[in-house]
Amino acid sequence: MKQYQMHCDQTLDTLIRLMQQGTRRQVVILRHSEKRLTRLPGMEPFMPLTDKGKSFAFKFGQGLSTQFSLKLFSSTFGRCIETAYLIDKGFSENHTKRVKPATVSRLLTPFYVSNIKEVSARVESIGSDTFIRQWFDGRFSSEMILDPMTTAGTLCHYLKSLLDSLEDDEIGICVSHDWNLFPLKQFLLDQPFDEYGDVGYLEGVILYPEKDQLLMTNHLNRPVEISIPELPVKQIEEL
Repeated sequence: MKQYQMHCDQTLDTLIRLMQQGTRRQVVILRHSEKRLTRLPGMEPFMPLTDKGKSFAFKFGQGLSTQFSLKLFSSTFGRCIETAYLIDKGFSENHTKRVKPATVSRLLTPFYVSNIKEVSARVESIGSDTFIRQWFDGRFSSEMILDPMTTAGTLCHYLKSLLDSLEDDEIGICVSHDWNLFPLKQFLLDQPFDEYGDVGYLEGVILYPEKDQLLMTNHLNRPVEISIPELPVKQIEEL
């Protein structure tokens, strides 16, 4: 089974650097903290955090600047809700403001999977890395999985809507999954999967405004100006 790196400190350092540069609002979508592993594909959605994962989620919350207020959003998966809860608890240790419970959102789940049984069978057959490469190459129909550019665009629209809802000196943290970050890195940050590989635990992609620009970054490269990709009407209506 794969072992993933922990990127708690790298994501925190990037958020803090942006704050120090004068960024007043930012939204970060990050992978949940370390989870228990299983060889049974059917059990994978139900795996909770490890003790190490719990500790690092709490540490992540502790490391956030007390100058900012916090809004939490989460996938419906238990390990994401658990990560968001522990970030809240760590943050609250150093902050007097109360944090509302995380708002769960379908768009932080693997919403792009149309046929979970077919995707699971294909991943078990060819492996997740090969599946992701073939997904990005457009080898699968939308009846099995949404095309990756539309997936990236849908996520961008969602993150931009959250960014627009923030007040100054607020940060939005969206706890999600590695597969949700892959399309953003591949198509918007120019970080190809073949070169950059897996998304680590608590690794994040950050969206923030700067003057009249919308910028996206992570700990791996400099900020990139992005324009929100256009979406089919159906996807817009579902946001």
